[in-house]
Order: sequence, then C-alpha cells, then structure tokens
Amino acid sequence: MLSLKNTLFAGLVAAMAISSPALATPVDTFSGTLSFSDTSPVLNNLVYFTGNFATSSFIFTGGAGYTHTDLLSVTGYDLNLASVTQSDQVAVDVNFNLPDLASTSIGGTGSLTDVFHFRGFYYSDTGTITWGAPVTVNFLDGSALEIKIDNISLAGLNGTATGSGNLTMTVQKVAAVPEPFTMSLFGAGLLGLTGVAAKRRKKRASA
Repeated sequence: MLSLKNTLFAGLVAAMAISSPALATPVDTFSGTLSFSDTSPVLNNLVYFTGNFATSSFIFTGGAGYTHTDLLSVTGYDLNLASVTQSDQVAVDVNFNLPDLASTSIGGTGSLTDVFHFRGFYYSDTGTITWGAPVTVNFLDGSALEIKIDNISLAGLNGTATGSGNLTMTVQKVAAVPEPFTMSLFGAGLLGLTGVAAKRRKKRASA
C-alpha cells in the first residue's frame, strides 16, 4: 500500500508538470515561396519591371527575433526613352505552407527616368521602387512574422536599369509549447496518480 507521503509526492509531481512554464525558447518552422510581379496593365505600358529572388522557395526555423533574409533583384525596362518619369505598380507575394497556410503581398511603386547625354549618345537610366509599410502575418498556431522589403534604386543605360534589395522576415512571436522535460514530469505525475488509484481498487477488491 502506498503511503500518504508517496501519494502526496505523486500529486505534487503532476501539479508541477502542469504549472511549470517551459524553460526552452519556443521555435517554429516557416516555409513557402516568394514571387515578384508587375501588376500594371500591359496595354500602352512603356515601362515594366521584372524581378527574382535569390531563393524563391524558403524554409527556416527560429524563435522570436530571428530574421530570415532573401535578396530581390529587379530589372526595369523603359521603352519610351525620354526624359520623363514613368511609374508602374509592382508586388511581392509571399505564400506559406508552414506553420499553416497563409499568404500576404507587399505592393510598391516603381519609376524610371531616362536622361539623354548628347556627348556620349546614350541614355542614362535611373529609377526607384518604393514599397509599402511592413506587413505582419499571423498564423493559426499563434506565431507571427513581420515582412518588409528595402526600397530599391535602379541604374543602367539605354532603357534598362537594374537594382536589388533585401526582403526580411522577422519572427515576432511563437506559440509556447511544453518542452520535453516538462512533458516527462507530467507523465511521471500521471503514472504516480494512476498507481495510487490501482492500489486502492486492489485493496477494496481484497477486503
């Protein structure tokens, strides 16, 4: 027969397992794909942009404060070849498959200005893409990411300009999960309480 002391100890272990906070920093795994697009109408469009990421498919694991970075390279084309500013709407789409399905997009405005230099007989192309504010993605498991992109400056010649900037995804929060040691304590407590109940049933049956 288990003593009162052993019974109390088993109950204490179970209570500790339930109430003890996880000591390890929680982490989560994020994965998905990145894509760039020029979203302006094609008809009568004398300026357009293309872009690609260094790693269009991403996967990383981290806790709060962890930052994942990818490089976005952009090319702007100006078919007008005149000293005027032409603008387009562009967007980056981020589609997740982990920790659960979610997607977001960050829009920006791109512009190119071509200046003709008569001495050199070429067009000097300069441009910019200015993005919107950072975007926060909240996942069903309680995790959250902040996504932002550097503004991009472009430069080139004769109607083509290139530039690049970083896309960063920073983990804002991760849902807390019990660490293995805490789960072990919880299991030990349950086993202890189960043993006490079994002993009592056996004693009543033999009485």
